[in-house]
Amino acid sequence: MKKVFLALMACLLIATAANAQDVKFYAGARLYSPNTINMFNGLNSWTNSLFVGFENNNLRFEIYPGFYYNTSESETDPNKTESKTTFFGLGGNVYYDFEEAGFITPFVGAGVSYGKYSTESKTNGVKQNGNTYKDSGYTLNAQGGVSLSLSEAWNFDVALDLGYRGSERKYSVSGSKTDSKGTNIGLDMKIRYAF
Repeated sequence: MKKVFLALMACLLIATAANAQDVKFYAGARLYSPNTINMFNGLNSWTNSLFVGFENNNLRFEIYPGFYYNTSESETDPNKTESKTTFFGLGGNVYYDFEEAGFITPFVGAGVSYGKYSTESKTNGVKQNGNTYKDSGYTLNAQGGVSLSLSEAWNFDVALDLGYRGSERKYSVSGSKTDSKGTNIGLDMKIRYAF
């Protein structure tokens, strides 16, 4: 999956370099709910990230990294529990913009992302199998939506996102593995600023 992602980025960068005079760069923020059914259940149903991108004529390409780190401790006599969680991911999407109709531009897109998530829990210094594991996963997605032109530099995008996800979880103590795969329909909203 990582090789597919890197090959996709390389092809797009080469194609863009051939028409460098038409390239416009932009950056923005993204709010995404992977499940349209649960998207009204509060902020815990959404994820957010920053992204950078460029557009060349009717094509747009975006890269969005993600990183998260957290530690916590709790003590219930006589036990002391320590937990650590880390996440790193990288994704990319390609979009094709159709002809603008007033301030609305319809678009379609596709993308791929890859991420690693790990959590470690110790009680009195001993790792706990059920709460100590590493996840790695990928997502393939297709989108369709509209871009609203707020000004010459600002745009607001909203799209339905159809995703196929696969992941593997490996428990550190027992060494056992579990796999999961599935599809989802999500909602993707972004605000972006062109330089």
